[in-house]
Amino acid sequence: MVENYRSILFFSDEMLRLTGKNIRLTIKGKGLSIEYYDRDNLRVTGQIVSVEFGVL
Repeated sequence: MVENYRSILFFSDEMLRLTGKNIRLTIKGKGLSIEYYDRDNLRVTGQIVSVEFGVL
């Protein structure tokens, strides 16, 4: 579950890249799927291999 994200920059079954208020979040894995999302929350499922944070 990811909370307080701002936008989805990129999505595939191997990578999800999001922006937050002051960060960029990259989730890498296999068989990734966005199960649910709304304005503030996003739920990603699949085999997550890594999560990377970067400052904007």
